[in-house]
Amino acid sequence: VIGQGTAGVAAMAIGAFLHRHLSPLGFEVLGMSASEMSGFYLRPQMSDTLVIAVTQSGTTTDTNHAVELAKKRGAKSLAIVNRRNSDITYKVDGIFYTSDGRDVEMSVASTKAFYSQVAAGAVLSFALAKDLKSLEEESIREGLYELWKLPEKMELLLEKKEVFQRAASATAPFRKHWAVVGSGWNYIAAREIRIKLSELCYKSIACDYVEDKKHIDLSSEPLIVVCAAGHEKRVLLDIVKDTAIFKAHKSLPIVFADSALDLFQEYSDWVIPIPSASSMGALVLNTLAGHLFGYYAALSIHEEGVFLLKIRMALVELLDKFSKNILEEKDLERLEKLKQQFFERLFSGRLDGSLPPRLAAKVGRLLEYSTGKLPLQSYAEEFHRPPLLHSVWESLIEALTEASQELIRSIDAIKHQAKTVTVGTSRLELPKGVLFAPLKELGFSLENLDVKNMAYLKRVQPAIQKVLGYTLYEVGPLGEKGEVLENTRIWVVKKQGLSQNLTSRAETPSPLKGGKRFVLLTKEARVDIGRRDGRPILLLPLVDAKRRRWFILLYHLAFVENLSRREKVALLSSKKREEIQTLVTESDIGWEESYWDFFTPKELLLLSPKEIEERILKRLSQR
Repeated sequence: VIGQGTAGVAAMAIGAFLHRHLSPLGFEVLGMSASEMSGFYLRPQMSDTLVIAVTQSGTTTDTNHAVELAKKRGAKSLAIVNRRNSDITYKVDGIFYTSDGRDVEMSVASTKAFYSQVAAGAVLSFALAKDLKSLEEESIREGLYELWKLPEKMELLLEKKEVFQRAASATAPFRKHWAVVGSGWNYIAAREIRIKLSELCYKSIACDYVEDKKHIDLSSEPLIVVCAAGHEKRVLLDIVKDTAIFKAHKSLPIVFADSALDLFQEYSDWVIPIPSASSMGALVLNTLAGHLFGYYAALSIHEEGVFLLKIRMALVELLDKFSKNILEEKDLERLEKLKQQFFERLFSGRLDGSLPPRLAAKVGRLLEYSTGKLPLQSYAEEFHRPPLLHSVWESLIEALTEASQELIRSIDAIKHQAKTVTVGTSRLELPKGVLFAPLKELGFSLENLDVKNMAYLKRVQPAIQKVLGYTLYEVGPLGEKGEVLENTRIWVVKKQGLSQNLTSRAETPSPLKGGKRFVLLTKEARVDIGRRDGRPILLLPLVDAKRRRWFILLYHLAFVENLSRREKVALLSSKKREEIQTLVTESDIGWEESYWDFFTPKELLLLSPKEIEERILKRLSQR
């Protein structure tokens, strides 16, 4: 019986059932991965062999290839498969479908696929036992009846989800190393639990026989899931002894048991009761318990990532308010509270299991800088960034993005195997669009762009159809704080597009004056009209703080003809909108949103509030 991954574990379970039912007649039954069979268990003549291939999609390369190699040697083949008309259905001699015809969850093998494959294998083993008369009719009926009743027991276990949730929250975030152990058929359950825990929680997890664990890696003090349900008393007592050893070595056992629960209480704070069943039913129920624990373990780790994203969201809001100059003291108080909550989680150990110490230290350090507990000059020396508060916040946002990615769990998909990769990006980049493309082309990054100017570019960008060209100027010398001096000069560094055909008075170093001087004095970007040629332009100040160099980027712009009323309003700062509305209403005219329709996007950006008010009044007088 062969398969890969989850299907390979199901193959082990089916092999165990067949071995129990058919070995009295002398049959040799092996359950293993398909790649192992094709690599090491092929014989020149296999006409005495039946290969049972277990697969969900029917397209697993290793499994299909193993079937082909066995068939060439004379073997018969049977597929236990979910997907109808899949590749493997055309390669085998017989098919046992596990679905009702729907192709669901085609990528990663699901828990439902595993349960249905095990159930199909159990039915197949009883059918063969009946045909070959290796079991009494009564034993077959009892086995099939238990299989039929198994969903009811699974439902009872699902009703205990709150117990699994509490156990996972109290254990999963605290331990870096995990393991799953089982004996007998429960070792097969442990193998499947290990797969789902690894997929859900992004961990490399050990899987051992219960008795082996004390000989291997107890020094790592792992969280250990112990599959103990379904064992007879003599085996159960041995597992209790081993669990006591786990506890004595500071491991953290979580036990699934269906009898003698009190025997484990002394050695585990989390003994979860499982409905009683035979070893076949217990294999499924232990697995379901492990799947439930894995789901809530992933959520408990995910919760810590969500908390980091909460801090990140607060910082993004702070930067936005900072750019609009509406930052209030209560905003900084909120950040202080979030910092305290972070350190509470950190020192309680809830971040020990999944957040690398490097990132925990980095986030904590930047939170101290962000709340003024450490000097900004030290931040500049440590992180090689400008000693500006908004720069600290940007660094912290980057660190929180990276840290949250270590903790966020997509739950219904797998980080590197499913179609979707984890949410977010590892670092902040310049936004996309016509106004940001020249910055990237010139090699500038967010470090060179003030937060409020980035917000300005994003706000006005919808009005810009195209950048016709640009000129990059360097300005210097400036004072220690970037202030303009009497001997400050400006000169052209690079031209592109339309600018290449225009002569600038700054082709050689010239005195800084006019609109460019104003932009550098205020450090604020602005859309304007060129004084010499009347062309619409945008002036943007940029800084290279490491080398104390300042630049001005001049864009030549082409505007879009029109935007929706809502988009037009979004082009203006709240201050300019309020000033326009105030001027209009002071003329004893009620304000109407339809007034925005009087203007093109270009006019809204270039005209002053007073000019806009005058045009509105003029239009209204002409009605």
